[in-house]
Amino acid sequence: MQVATGGARVLIDHLLRTLPVKAGSDSLHVFRPATGDRLPREAEEVVLPTIHHFLYENILLPLYLRRHPVDVLICPKNLVPPFLPAHVASVAVVLDLAYFPAAGAGVREYKLCDALYMRAFMRASARRATHVVAISKHTRQDLIKLFALAPKRISVAYPGVASPKPETISPDAVTNVKHALGLHRPYIFYAGSLSPRKNAIRLLHAFAELKDQMPHDLVVTAGKSWKDKAVEREMAQLQLADRFHRLGTVTEDQLHALYRGAALSVYPSLYEGFGLPVLEAMACGCPVVASNRSAVPEAVGDAAVLVNPLQEADIKRGMLEVLQSEARREQLRKAGRQHAAKFRWESFGDKVYAAAEQAFHSKRS
Repeated sequence: MQVATGGARVLIDHLLRTLPVKAGSDSLHVFRPATGDRLPREAEEVVLPTIHHFLYENILLPLYLRRHPVDVLICPKNLVPPFLPAHVASVAVVLDLAYFPAAGAGVREYKLCDALYMRAFMRASARRATHVVAISKHTRQDLIKLFALAPKRISVAYPGVASPKPETISPDAVTNVKHALGLHRPYIFYAGSLSPRKNAIRLLHAFAELKDQMPHDLVVTAGKSWKDKAVEREMAQLQLADRFHRLGTVTEDQLHALYRGAALSVYPSLYEGFGLPVLEAMACGCPVVASNRSAVPEAVGDAAVLVNPLQEADIKRGMLEVLQSEARREQLRKAGRQHAAKFRWESFGDKVYAAAEQAFHSKRS
């Protein structure tokens, strides 16, 4: 298995905790470049020193696999290396197709060099994979449409969501986290980056329209991301400095407490391969207002208020629907917890391992 970083990290952390169990007597090796972070130690780690991820993916890893007996390579961040030995089966786990304009984001979402690299290699990678795992039905349809993949080569494995520890979402824990982070008013919460496809500028405009009707602040995690300065400039222009809190990186326990303490979680993204934050919010008992685009409706089911992310008035409408009714908030909390309980990391691991087995037997048939 290759290691991924960034947005894929949560999936890979949990996959590492389930695949070794499913593998039984099989051995699991985790490959990563020297620049990658160390992951959970349920598997043997193989570090391949390199100065650039291109050399790692396209040269060092294929060379290593030619010298060592590996049956199946699981690639959790889209790309299957070229020049794999003929006996090595491969599984590409595709998270989204945000690098492609047809998916709804395009080059503006990423640095040009990264977008061109992924466009050049991702289609060929998916086609060379023995089997492809998509993390939603929407992503599966994107793969069929954009890459002309045969439907039988693609399976769907939904990500899971971990239940928060009761002590992290207790009233005392929520109060302590809010105090530590300087949150003294009721708030609307957004967990994620401020990159363009997350649609934060429209969210700011929708919030600016309702801020005089409600006492809530807008609180975001939003660590450093691509083009996030545009959001900061818009926030200043809308004169929201006293109602907008950018926390940056928070711990998992703090995140759970922030969800629990929020009046609602809003997620107006323009494009997602799945949309894991909406499930995290639901698992913590937080009402969700979410985009009606891409895979997000698939992730939330009927347990959220859906809005058109291209219309600021509709984002505002969705937030007010929740903020103005305690009964609606309670209904969404209950529905959200029930919905989130359907998504388990063990199931995700089962399906990825099943794809690896299918790829293995396909190579040998």
